[in-house]
Amino acid sequence: MTPQDPEADLLKPVEAAQILNISLGRLAYLARTKQIAVAVTTPGGHRRYSPEEVERVRAERAAQGPPAALPPSIDEMVRLYKQGWSIRQVAEKFTLSYGTTRQAIQRHTTLRPKGAHSQDRRV
Repeated sequence: MTPQDPEADLLKPVEAAQILNISLGRLAYLARTKQIAVAVTTPGGHRRYSPEEVERVRAERAAQGPPAALPPSIDEMVRLYKQGWSIRQVAEKFTLSYGTTRQAIQRHTTLRPKGAHSQDRRV
């Protein structure tokens, strides 16, 4: 791109993500869901963002304040899991399915290898 090229001022995804303090995957999600406008898509399929649009999204996110804390139940599920409870035990305590509980815990901590927990299994 030459200095006279209007695309020269556009931001690459990595630059926009750094400004917004989000991952590239999150930036792509915002673009797919039209929460951030894509200024241009290159012939190779790469998105470019205008600095003004990135600033708009940054200001909007800043106005929303920090992300809310985990709901007490998820915080408690993660705490119990970290104490050695199995996912199945945590699911039973909160009357949730195994899959739902596993997904919730996995979003907030690294899962142990299957069968590696310190308490006996409940049957």
